Amino acid sequence: MGWKRLSDFVGSLEESGELLRIPDPVDVELEAGCFADRMVKRGGPAIKFEQPRLPDGTISPFPLLMNLYGTRDRTNRALGVTEPKEVGEKMTALMKPDVGAIMRAPWKGIGLALDGMSMAPWKRRRGACQQVVMEEPDVTILPIPKTWPEDGGRFMTLPLVVTADPKTGEHNMGMYRSQVFGPTEVGLHWQAHKHGADHADATTGRMPVAICLGGPPELTFSAIAPLPDNLSEYEFAGLLSGRRLPIVKCKTNDLWVPADCDIVIEGYTVPGETRMEGPFGDHFGYYSLAEPYPVMHVTRITHRRDAMVPMTIVGTPPMEDGYLGEAVGDAFL
Repeated sequence: MGWKRLSDFVGSLEESGELLRIPDPVDVELEAGCFADRMVKRGGPAIKFEQPRLPDGTISPFPLLMNLYGTRDRTNRALGVTEPKEVGEKMTALMKPDVGAIMRAPWKGIGLALDGMSMAPWKRRRGACQQVVMEEPDVTILPIPKTWPEDGGRFMTLPLVVTADPKTGEHNMGMYRSQVFGPTEVGLHWQAHKHGADHADATTGRMPVAICLGGPPELTFSAIAPLPDNLSEYEFAGLLSGRRLPIVKCKTNDLWVPADCDIVIEGYTVPGETRMEGPFGDHFGYYSLAEPYPVMHVTRITHRRDAMVPMTIVGTPPMEDGYLGEAVGDAFL
């Protein structure tokens, strides 16, 4: 079985000596990223910054987590597997079952049936991600890092961005870096071939968007996995965890989001409205240039009472995204 919430995974890391707590104030601009960069390069533990200091000198009310997936072993633990290929084998068995073997030994199909039952999301009226409602949202109080000196600002680097097809209502959850422009404005770096961009192009008016932070680690893997069109990220997360993913409706739009996320940022985009996003220190050791991308207008923020904010640093390997990418490759190739 998978993790029910992010805090369960973090607690497991601490029990095994793989979590470093930093109780002193640490700046979210450059300093936290420097810690994380050095730690991932040496194969060190995950880091919990208990007093992340914002650019205005105040302390964010939310702890900052970095380097959660900074080793192959931790990435596998987050997925609840010994080897990522187990995920691919599970998917193959479910989507292309050996009918002959099941007919000869019907009891062998019980596990497949249970896996299939676990995939349907579970709509609920309440969720932990809405324990606290920020009526006047302010994204700038979140401990979002600026990791490199020439970055254009602070970027969410593990955001789970939820949109819906305006025709079918089918939800998509992708991972697109998101730049903080101000208390209620966020840049969404979705490229032309991504589902978020497809949904925006197909929408004639305001398009609902939600950015989810934290939650069960299976969500992170689901958001970056190259899933077939007939399998949603929510269904895949249920398959990974072995239980139906609870989802809850947003407060200010009709999107359904994972109920056990730590933080949900609700909002919308307007057709044709863009703003220069970037530069951003990227995977190959160079800055990607500033380019126009859609602007998300934030309408509400909700969060767990014990919410934590996971982020990663992007740069030259080894980095967390490399370990996540390896896991995706091993699972699907």
